[in-house]
Parts: sequence; C-alpha cells; structure tokens
Amino acid sequence: MKYPKDSERIKEVCEYLHITPYTLAKNIGYKSVSSVYHVEKGENKLTTQMASKIVDAYPQFNFLYLIGEAGKGDSLIATKDVFFLQENLKMAQSDSKRYSKEYIELKQDMLKLQYELSLLQLEMQKVIKLITKE
Repeated sequence: MKYPKDSERIKEVCEYLHITPYTLAKNIGYKSVSSVYHVEKGENKLTTQMASKIVDAYPQFNFLYLIGEAGKGDSLIATKDVFFLQENLKMAQSDSKRYSKEYIELKQDMLKLQYELSLLQLEMQKVIKLITKE
C-alpha cells in the first residue's frame, strides 16, 4: 500500500466532511485559503501546524495520518485509543514547558499504539484471507 500524498490527504478530509478546501481553510482559522489550496494542488506540504488545526477543528481525524507518520493501513479517522491520546496531547501542549515530559511520553505511547494497530490490521487481513479461501 502506497501512503497517500499530502494533496490526497487534504482531499480525503474535504471529501469526508463534504466541504470545499475554501470551507476547510475558513473552519480551521486561515484568513487566506491559499494555504489549503496549495497543499491540495501539491505545491506545498501539509505542515504539522495545519494538521494540528484540522484536528483541533475536527478531532475525529488521525493527526499522525495527516502528517504522514501513521503506520501502513491506518486511516484518516482516529481509533478510540488514538482519539483519547490526541485529546491528552492537546492538554499537554497547552503548557509545553510544564508538560513537556508528559507530552513526549504521550506521543511515544500514541506511536506505539499506531504500530500495534497496524500489526493487528495485518493479522486480521491474514485471517480474512484464510477464511475466504476455505
């Protein structure tokens, strides 16, 4: 499976929400919509700042997927565990000096969960293949 490009991930967000890039840009707080359009056209990268704004406005999305660091098989929509970790990350980021250690630990936990989820998804695919062959 090839990981989607930044432009494809922005399009996925818009399609999932049934909105235009213009509306997305406005909903995440951009005064100028050109930033989102440039990512959609492949001219710019989807930055962690933009991904963070998207997840702040739409917490159902998987931050690691948006920035291109999720495991293979992961999707745009965050699982319950990832959603919980993202919410905790937001709280930790609000005071990064005070919570820097907790933030790092939560990010590590989140990456571990993403990896474990990917392994489970691969195992499930194997099981499904075995079942469908019989």
